[in-house]
Amino acid sequence: MKNKVMVGEYISMLAEIFDKEVTKSLLRIYETILEPYPDMECKSAFEKAIAICKFFPKPAEILEFLQGSESDKATEAWLQVTEAVKSIGNYQSVKFIDPVIHSCIEAMGGWEELGKITNDEWKWKRKELETLYPIMARRREHPKMLLGACDRENIGRGFQEAAKPVLIGGAKDGLLQLPNAEWSESDTENLPGSLRLASARTGRAVQKVRI
Repeated sequence: MKNKVMVGEYISMLAEIFDKEVTKSLLRIYETILEPYPDMECKSAFEKAIAICKFFPKPAEILEFLQGSESDKATEAWLQVTEAVKSIGNYQSVKFIDPVIHSCIEAMGGWEELGKITNDEWKWKRKELETLYPIMARRREHPKMLLGACDRENIGRGFQEAAKPVLIGGAKDGLLQLPNAEWSESDTENLPGSLRLASARTGRAVQKVRI
């Protein structure tokens, strides 16, 4: 948590609620343990402490609230990834609203490789993502998207300049919106059979896939 003023304000609130005297050294301990975490997650953890704790929360309790929050996010991330793989596949590039997912998938071998794993391997990939998520969440920068086979092939052959990813998560009414792929017949005729099929799936108009 970079906002140390906010840490001090919440610690003061907790101290007042539980009639606790907070020394400067104690405040520094909270600032130190919270430093790696995003401000909004820390804010949520403090609000949970105010609502749930019956005594002044120790640093370990605040961390438990934070890690629980990260566990929930990792689970939600995996659900989005699973639905995207089933609904879209690895031919289409994807862009998750939560960019931490991009870093996790890249560390797991990339979007194309994820789409190739067997059903037996799938449960282990879930464990891998849920382990990676809290680690990757500490990073300040993440890939902007995950490149699919179609875009990689088309960009490599000079058919298009940039990837056109599907936006996943946070869309209105739980829909995924596929941008205009701008395919022409000449484009698809030059692609390998499997990629030609994938391009036909996206089409030229905006499509929507319910999740």
